[in-house]
Amino acid sequence: NKRVINSGLADLTYFINENHKLKSSTFLISTLTESVFEGGRNGEATIFEETDPAEGLFQFIRDQNTRQTKLLVSQLMGTHQLGENNTLEWAGAYNFVNAAEPNRIRNEVNFDPDGDFVQLGRTGGFQQRKSKQNIEDNEYNGYLKDQIRLIDEDSKSFQITLGLNYRNKERDFVSQFVGVEESSVNSINPPSIDNLGSIFQQSNFDAGLLQLNILRPDFYNGKLESQAAFTDFNVGLDRWNFNVGLRYQKDMIDVGYDVGNIPGRLGVSNKEYNNVYPSANIKYDINDKHALRFAVSRTITLPEFKEIAPFEYVSQTGQITRGNPDLDASKDLNYDLKWEYFPSNGQLVSVAAFYKEISDPINKVQDRGSAGVFSFFNSGEKAEVYGVEAETKLELLRPVDDFEDGSASGFGLDLVFNATRMWHTQDLKEVRADDGTFIRTFRYKGLTETDLQGASDWILNTSLNFSIPGENAFDASLTANYASDKIFAL
Repeated sequence: NKRVINSGLADLTYFINENHKLKSSTFLISTLTESVFEGGRNGEATIFEETDPAEGLFQFIRDQNTRQTKLLVSQLMGTHQLGENNTLEWAGAYNFVNAAEPNRIRNEVNFDPDGDFVQLGRTGGFQQRKSKQNIEDNEYNGYLKDQIRLIDEDSKSFQITLGLNYRNKERDFVSQFVGVEESSVNSINPPSIDNLGSIFQQSNFDAGLLQLNILRPDFYNGKLESQAAFTDFNVGLDRWNFNVGLRYQKDMIDVGYDVGNIPGRLGVSNKEYNNVYPSANIKYDINDKHALRFAVSRTITLPEFKEIAPFEYVSQTGQITRGNPDLDASKDLNYDLKWEYFPSNGQLVSVAAFYKEISDPINKVQDRGSAGVFSFFNSGEKAEVYGVEAETKLELLRPVDDFEDGSASGFGLDLVFNATRMWHTQDLKEVRADDGTFIRTFRYKGLTETDLQGASDWILNTSLNFSIPGENAFDASLTANYASDKIFAL
């Protein structure tokens, strides 16, 4: 495998005057990945749907893929001090993503690892195929926020924030398959598994030994529009701080598709969510070094375009994943309780307990049936997640400051560590029609509940950061991350 990454960043700030500031940030990243997957080279792979055991043949697969991804994020932000107690902030952004697989080649053959016999796969007309697909995303988003400080004193404060959010995202997706098959089994045989391409010549097509199968392209188009208005009230009273927010958000998702793996090919999925999302955050300063926080909020998890559109994507290992047009968003109720300790400026020790309740959780599920296709379903009524999180930021060594000229000498070394332990569970539901007719079940092996798909019991992150201050400053970090096993799919 080979990967090449090119990136660039332009960050500009313009101070119009002491009360008005503009900031522009543009980020571009281009990634090229070339990968080759092989399976069964030494005769370990046997697929009896492909050959009869008496033939003594094994299967070999080679999948060659090139992926090109281009990402552009461009933002313009403004901060305006309209008065002593009024700050207006706004931002607008344009994001562009192009993700392409322009030349994916897959070969599936039967062969004798102890001899030189190789034959092309003979199940269906697309075991030898060339495909290409392209995703193009365009997104516009922005916000407007006005902060008004009505009271700003040492022992008490009162601030109101009013704002608007807007997001508009559109995706265009296209995929094209071209297959090659023999006119009859063993019409032409590759000389070896390392020279499969030698037979795919125009002369063999002209002679009728090979023929093309060209599928009608698959398409889907996704549109997301999100509009929100929000307000926050922040009250400070001595050691207490209360922040209460209310957000109204309207989300619309429209996905239209034309894909070959469903009857009739054409279809649409339209979803609309209108909800009010309250939040509250309470902080109590025990003293100058210790504080307690409690937060509660309601949020929404929207399904992605690829989780809705029923296009079937085949991985290099042969796993098929498709979207589900009937998928719905999840609603989340979040609780957090945190203790914070500040040994000194720049240092932190905190421990938090959290609970999350998810209605209609979204899971990747292996759909029932002989094909073994993976898809996305609201497979339960409710999921629950309990957890404990510990975080530290400690200064092991600190540069020596010269207060006369403001310089620093020596070097700094700090340690950041984060550990999370989670317990999670969800029910597995049975789906029935209004008249009681059975439609589908997500239960298996007698289980009516299981862990949450994609969630690890343990997550650890740490970094050791070294720095040398001064005119020629230097920074270096050593990082480590760990996540325990998690369920790939139900």
